[in-house]
Amino acid sequence: VASVGVRPTVSASGVPMLEVFIFDFDEVIYGRRVGVEFLHKLRDEARFPDLDSLTRQIRADADAARAYFAASRAAD
Repeated sequence: VASVGVRPTVSASGVPMLEVFIFDFDEVIYGRRVGVEFLHKLRDEARFPDLDSLTRQIRADADAARAYFAASRAAD
């Protein structure tokens, strides 16, 4: 799951960032170069009233992404 944007809930800098969470992955890769491929858009970036609301949405996004990949695997 990736987030591309300016993180309006946690920062006012306006600097775009790419944040990526890799499902079921447990290795230290800081400082390593990785490739990211965008396969499906879940939603536009949004500002949330607080971090708890943002955290709930991130969990919902991760669930939606897992469902997308499960459906893709089932279709193969």
